[in-house]
Amino acid sequence: MLALFAVVLLAGLLNKTNILFLLVLAVAIASMPVMWLSRKAKKRRMAFEAKLPEALDYISRSLRAGHSLTSAMGMIGKEFADPLGGEFKTVFDEMNFGIPFKEAFAQLSNRVQSNDLSFFVIALMIQHETGGNLAELLDGLATTIRERFKLRGKVRTLSSEGRISALVLGSMPFVFATIISLINPQYILLLLNTPQGHTLLYIVGGLMLVGMYVLNNMVKIKV
Repeated sequence: MLALFAVVLLAGLLNKTNILFLLVLAVAIASMPVMWLSRKAKKRRMAFEAKLPEALDYISRSLRAGHSLTSAMGMIGKEFADPLGGEFKTVFDEMNFGIPFKEAFAQLSNRVQSNDLSFFVIALMIQHETGGNLAELLDGLATTIRERFKLRGKVRTLSSEGRISALVLGSMPFVFATIISLINPQYILLLLNTPQGHTLLYIVGGLMLVGMYVLNNMVKIKV
C-alpha cells in the first residue's frame, strides 16, 4: 500500500497534477489491496457458512453413532473441503496438541468472524458447562441457520431493486461524461483543466460518495 501510494504520488508530481486530486487518487489506489483482501475474506466466509449446517448435521450423526466431539471434528476436517474442512481440522489438531477446548473454539470463531459460527461456538461452551444432549442441540442449530439462509435470500431478492438503482445512479455520471467527451472533447476539458471545474468535481465526488453510502445502508438489512 505504501509503495502504491508513493508511485502514484511521484507520477502525479512529475506531471504537475493538482495536489488535492492527486492525494485522493493516491489514497484510492493504495487502498485497493485492502479492498481485494476484504472481498476475498467475505467470499471465504460465505463459503464457510454455506457448508456449516451440513457440518453440524454430520457432527450430530457422529455423536449418535458413539463418536466423541473431537473425533467428529477430525472427520469433518477429512471429509469437507476448504475453508470449512481446513478450519475444523485446525481445531482438531489444536485440541490434540493440548490446547483447551474453549480456547480452540474461541480461536476458530475469531478466525472466521461468522455470526452463524459464533452461535455454534456459544452453544458448545454452554453445553460443555451445563451438559445436555449435544446432538439435539446441533440439530436445532442447523435448522435455525438454514432458516436464516432462506430469510437472507428473500431479503436479498426484495432489496434487489434498491441495489440496481444504486448501481445505475452511481454509474450515470461516468457514462454521460464518456459520451460528452466523445461528442465534444473541448466541452468536457473545461471541467478538467480549470480551477472551477476541479471544485465542481470535488463537490460532485463527495455528494456521490454520500449518496452511495446512504443507498447502500438502505438496502443492507441484517438477518
